Amino acid sequence: MPQLDEYLRQLAPSMTQWRRDFHLHAESGWLEFRTASKVADILDGLGYQLALGRDVIDADSRMGLPDEETLAQAFERAREQGAPERWLPAFEGGFAGVVATLDTGRPGPTLAFRVDMDALDLNEQHDDSHRPHRDHFASCNAGMMHACGHDGHTAIGLGLAHVLKQYAAQLNGVIKLIFQPAEEGVGGALPMIEDGILENPHVDAAFALHVEPLEKTGNIQIKDGSIMASPDDFKIVVH
Repeated sequence: MPQLDEYLRQLAPSMTQWRRDFHLHAESGWLEFRTASKVADILDGLGYQLALGRDVIDADSRMGLPDEETLAQAFERAREQGAPERWLPAFEGGFAGVVATLDTGRPGPTLAFRVDMDALDLNEQHDDSHRPHRDHFASCNAGMMHACGHDGHTAIGLGLAHVLKQYAAQLNGVIKLIFQPAEEGVGGALPMIEDGILENPHVDAAFALHVEPLEKTGNIQIKDGSIMASPDDFKIVVH
C-alpha cells in the first residue's frame, strides 16, 4: 500500500478532473441532479453504503425550492449532460442529497464529513482573461456558476472517500460522508438533519470545510469556536 502522501499525489489529477467537470456543469440549489448522480456513481464504485434522495432529505423542511417546471427542466438537462441514469431518478423533484457510510466493523466513534454541491445563480465570465473559459471548463449552464468553490468541496469529498477506503483497515468506528445540496442561502442542511442523517448511529463529531482563495495552497485554517453556522430567515410586515 502506498504512503499517504504518494497516494494523494496519484489521486490529485482525478480530483482536478472531478472539480472541472462539476464547474462545467454547475447546478443551483436543489437542482444538483447531475452532480449528485456523478457523486453517487463514484462512491458506489468504491463500495460505500449509500443513502440517497428522499432517504436523506425531509421534504417538508426544504426552503427555497424552485417551482416544478424549473425542477423538471433541470432534471432533463442533467440527463442530457450525462448524469448516470442508474442514480438520477433518486434525486428527481429536488432531493439531490447523498450520504455514504463506511463501517469499519471495529469499535470507535461515528464521524461525519460534510461538503456542499450547489452553485450560485450567476453568469460566468466567458473570455480568455478567465481561466475556466480559457481552459474550457467554464459553466455551460446559463445563470449558474461555481463562484464559491463548492465544485472544489465536492471534489475534495470524493478525494477523502478514496483515501478512507484505501486505508480503511487502519480505521475504527463509522464514517459518514455527507454531500449536501442547497447550501447557498436556502438551507439544505436542515432537511438532511431533520431526516436523521446524524443518527443511527449517532454522530459524535462532524467536520466541514470551505476553500479560502486568499490562503496559500497547502495551508489549512482552523478556527476555535463556532463557524459556518446555519443562517435563519425572518420576515417583517410593516403596516
